[in-house]
Amino acid sequence: TEFETAHRTWFYFGLSGITKGDTLHFTVMNLNRQGKLYNNDYRPFYRVHPVMNQFERTHYSVTHNLDDEGSMQMRFRFEVKWETTPEMEIFFAFCYPWSLKDHDNLMRRVEEGLAEKKRAHVYLHRETLAHSIEGRPVEIITLTANDGSAENGECEERIEGLYPDTLTS
Repeated sequence: TEFETAHRTWFYFGLSGITKGDTLHFTVMNLNRQGKLYNNDYRPFYRVHPVMNQFERTHYSVTHNLDDEGSMQMRFRFEVKWETTPEMEIFFAFCYPWSLKDHDNLMRRVEEGLAEKKRAHVYLHRETLAHSIEGRPVEIITLTANDGSAENGECEERIEGLYPDTLTS
């Protein structure tokens, strides 16, 4: 696609139709070289929906090798050790996914914490820099000392195509 890059580390996928006692084997191919991570027992993460609220590390170590073109191949296995239902899905990811909801919740807690502690010496400003391919906001967050420089209203000149929200200044 036009958005494709040579960076191939992240993966996130899910599946359903599994039953207790199944052993699943996965090979993720054409990754960047991450052998040092796996040599130190880095493992992918999983979550069973709707049973688990959080992702956890898989239980077995990863094996890996380079293919003939020098791309990483990573293999891992997963055993289903609980009773299953048809609506269950298992999601796997390279690392803990961080959703827009997670981001919004964290930023709300930071803003509330600053307000509660009356941290007038801290300046926090959020605005939408751009939108992702999926239409989600990509924020630019300014967090610095509040030395009064933000109060004079001086802003850098806008760059065309960035800062799409007209409600931000």
